[in-house]
Amino acid sequence: GIFHLLDKNSDSFRYPVDKENNNSFEKKDTINLLDVKDLYHRTSILLTHTADVFAKYTDYADEIENMYEQEMRDNYGY
Repeated sequence: GIFHLLDKNSDSFRYPVDKENNNSFEKKDTINLLDVKDLYHRTSILLTHTADVFAKYTDYADEIENMYEQEMRDNYGY
């Protein structure tokens, strides 16, 4: 896909060169931002609902953390 071409090692946007000292992008490289925008919009439903998929697990972890915090406050005067 387009993101693999743009950033196959997941470091092109963070570093100007790769591990072999090759430029991440050449000056002559061009990117059609409309293609990137279209891909983003097609994946937005996934991005929008990802939090919903993990919510029951993260909410449970938050509940446990709050329970332990309250127990520490109750028993140790914090």
